[in-house]
Amino acid sequence: EMVVTGLEGDETHRTWNGSGASSMLRSGVMEDGTERSHSAEGAFTVTDVVVPVPGSDEERWPISGTISRSMSMTRTGPDGSVSRDVEIEISFDGSSIATALVNGEVMEIDLAARDRQHPMRRRHGG
Repeated sequence: EMVVTGLEGDETHRTWNGSGASSMLRSGVMEDGTERSHSAEGAFTVTDVVVPVPGSDEERWPISGTISRSMSMTRTGPDGSVSRDVEIEISFDGSSIATALVNGEVMEIDLAARDRQHPMRRRHGG
């Protein structure tokens, strides 16, 4: 469920707020006949993510706000099950570099990266 403000009049920005949940379950048989399954459950919260309106002179990245995401994933196969939990918080400041806190580790996301192959990198130093 998302709520967007700034849709009326001569607004220059839109503000997004909301939350939701997701789940996924996939299973299959590998070429060697072994069965595998993957499951994931997660939730997200979008808090005051402010973006310029389409067609404005500003860059398209968010100028402020945060997106939080938590996920629990499990992979099951012939060798047993492996589970992993992930907590992510992404903060925006108007630049093309967003800051992500992934399970306590600070990373940067290059929102301008066109190839999207390596948009995240660990932040080194203070």
